[in-house]
Amino acid sequence: MKIIMPNYILGFTFCFFVISNFTFACNVNNDDSLYSALYDGNGYVTFHKKMLDGINKEDDNYEILLKYIDCNAANESNIGVLSYYNSAGKVNSAFIINQTEDGNRKLYIIHTTQLQWHDGEPYGYASEFYEVSVFKRLDDTYLFDDKESRYFGRGADLFNIKPISQDVIYSYPYKSKDNILTSLKTSFYQKYMSSVNFSAKINKKTFLYKEPEVSTKTKSYLIMADVVKVIDVNSGWVHLNYHNVNKGIVIDGWVEQKDINQN
Repeated sequence: MKIIMPNYILGFTFCFFVISNFTFACNVNNDDSLYSALYDGNGYVTFHKKMLDGINKEDDNYEILLKYIDCNAANESNIGVLSYYNSAGKVNSAFIINQTEDGNRKLYIIHTTQLQWHDGEPYGYASEFYEVSVFKRLDDTYLFDDKESRYFGRGADLFNIKPISQDVIYSYPYKSKDNILTSLKTSFYQKYMSSVNFSAKINKKTFLYKEPEVSTKTKSYLIMADVVKVIDVNSGWVHLNYHNVNKGIVIDGWVEQKDINQN
């Protein structure tokens, strides 16, 4: 971490600290930022270009670097870099929740990129490619939250290429701030964050998949009210285990999260 001295300029952020009774105040110049700085009550999350090695700096090829400026501690730290998929993409939405279930501040970032279909792929993209990254406030910075980031994950709306159809066959569920806030209020999310291998109920007839991917659909299915054990959650998909004691059947697979009761 670097101590921010008065009138010190670093990257795209200008910070000025005033010492008064051991407290600091800082102002962030957001003119060159890739997204508006977010204030969490103690400091600012800022978004910057990070040029790739070997790339002409005049090209629009860069990663999006996240920084946190703690105004009270007068510290600046790098939080992380958003995924690079042949282009930097953009920060579609970013917000901070000051009080979460576990008592921590959390930073949520929705990052979008335009992806192209390639020969041989069975599906085309009916939307931008989305990725949700979650960071938890710890001491004077934010740390990447792998478990919750995996929960929201990444994905896009898909349609069939062969045979071609514009009908969406899969819809990525976390495209907006409202989508995320709605999920945070569900008991399903709260159980996932507090434990593993919890029970949930299927809400309609639903087919199982070998992997969290529409191309791996099987002929096996579950019906409404079947009780399953949740093993993992990833990008709107749920890895589950179903055990029918009477029939001696054990099923392991993935289903879309929307097919499981959330409350």
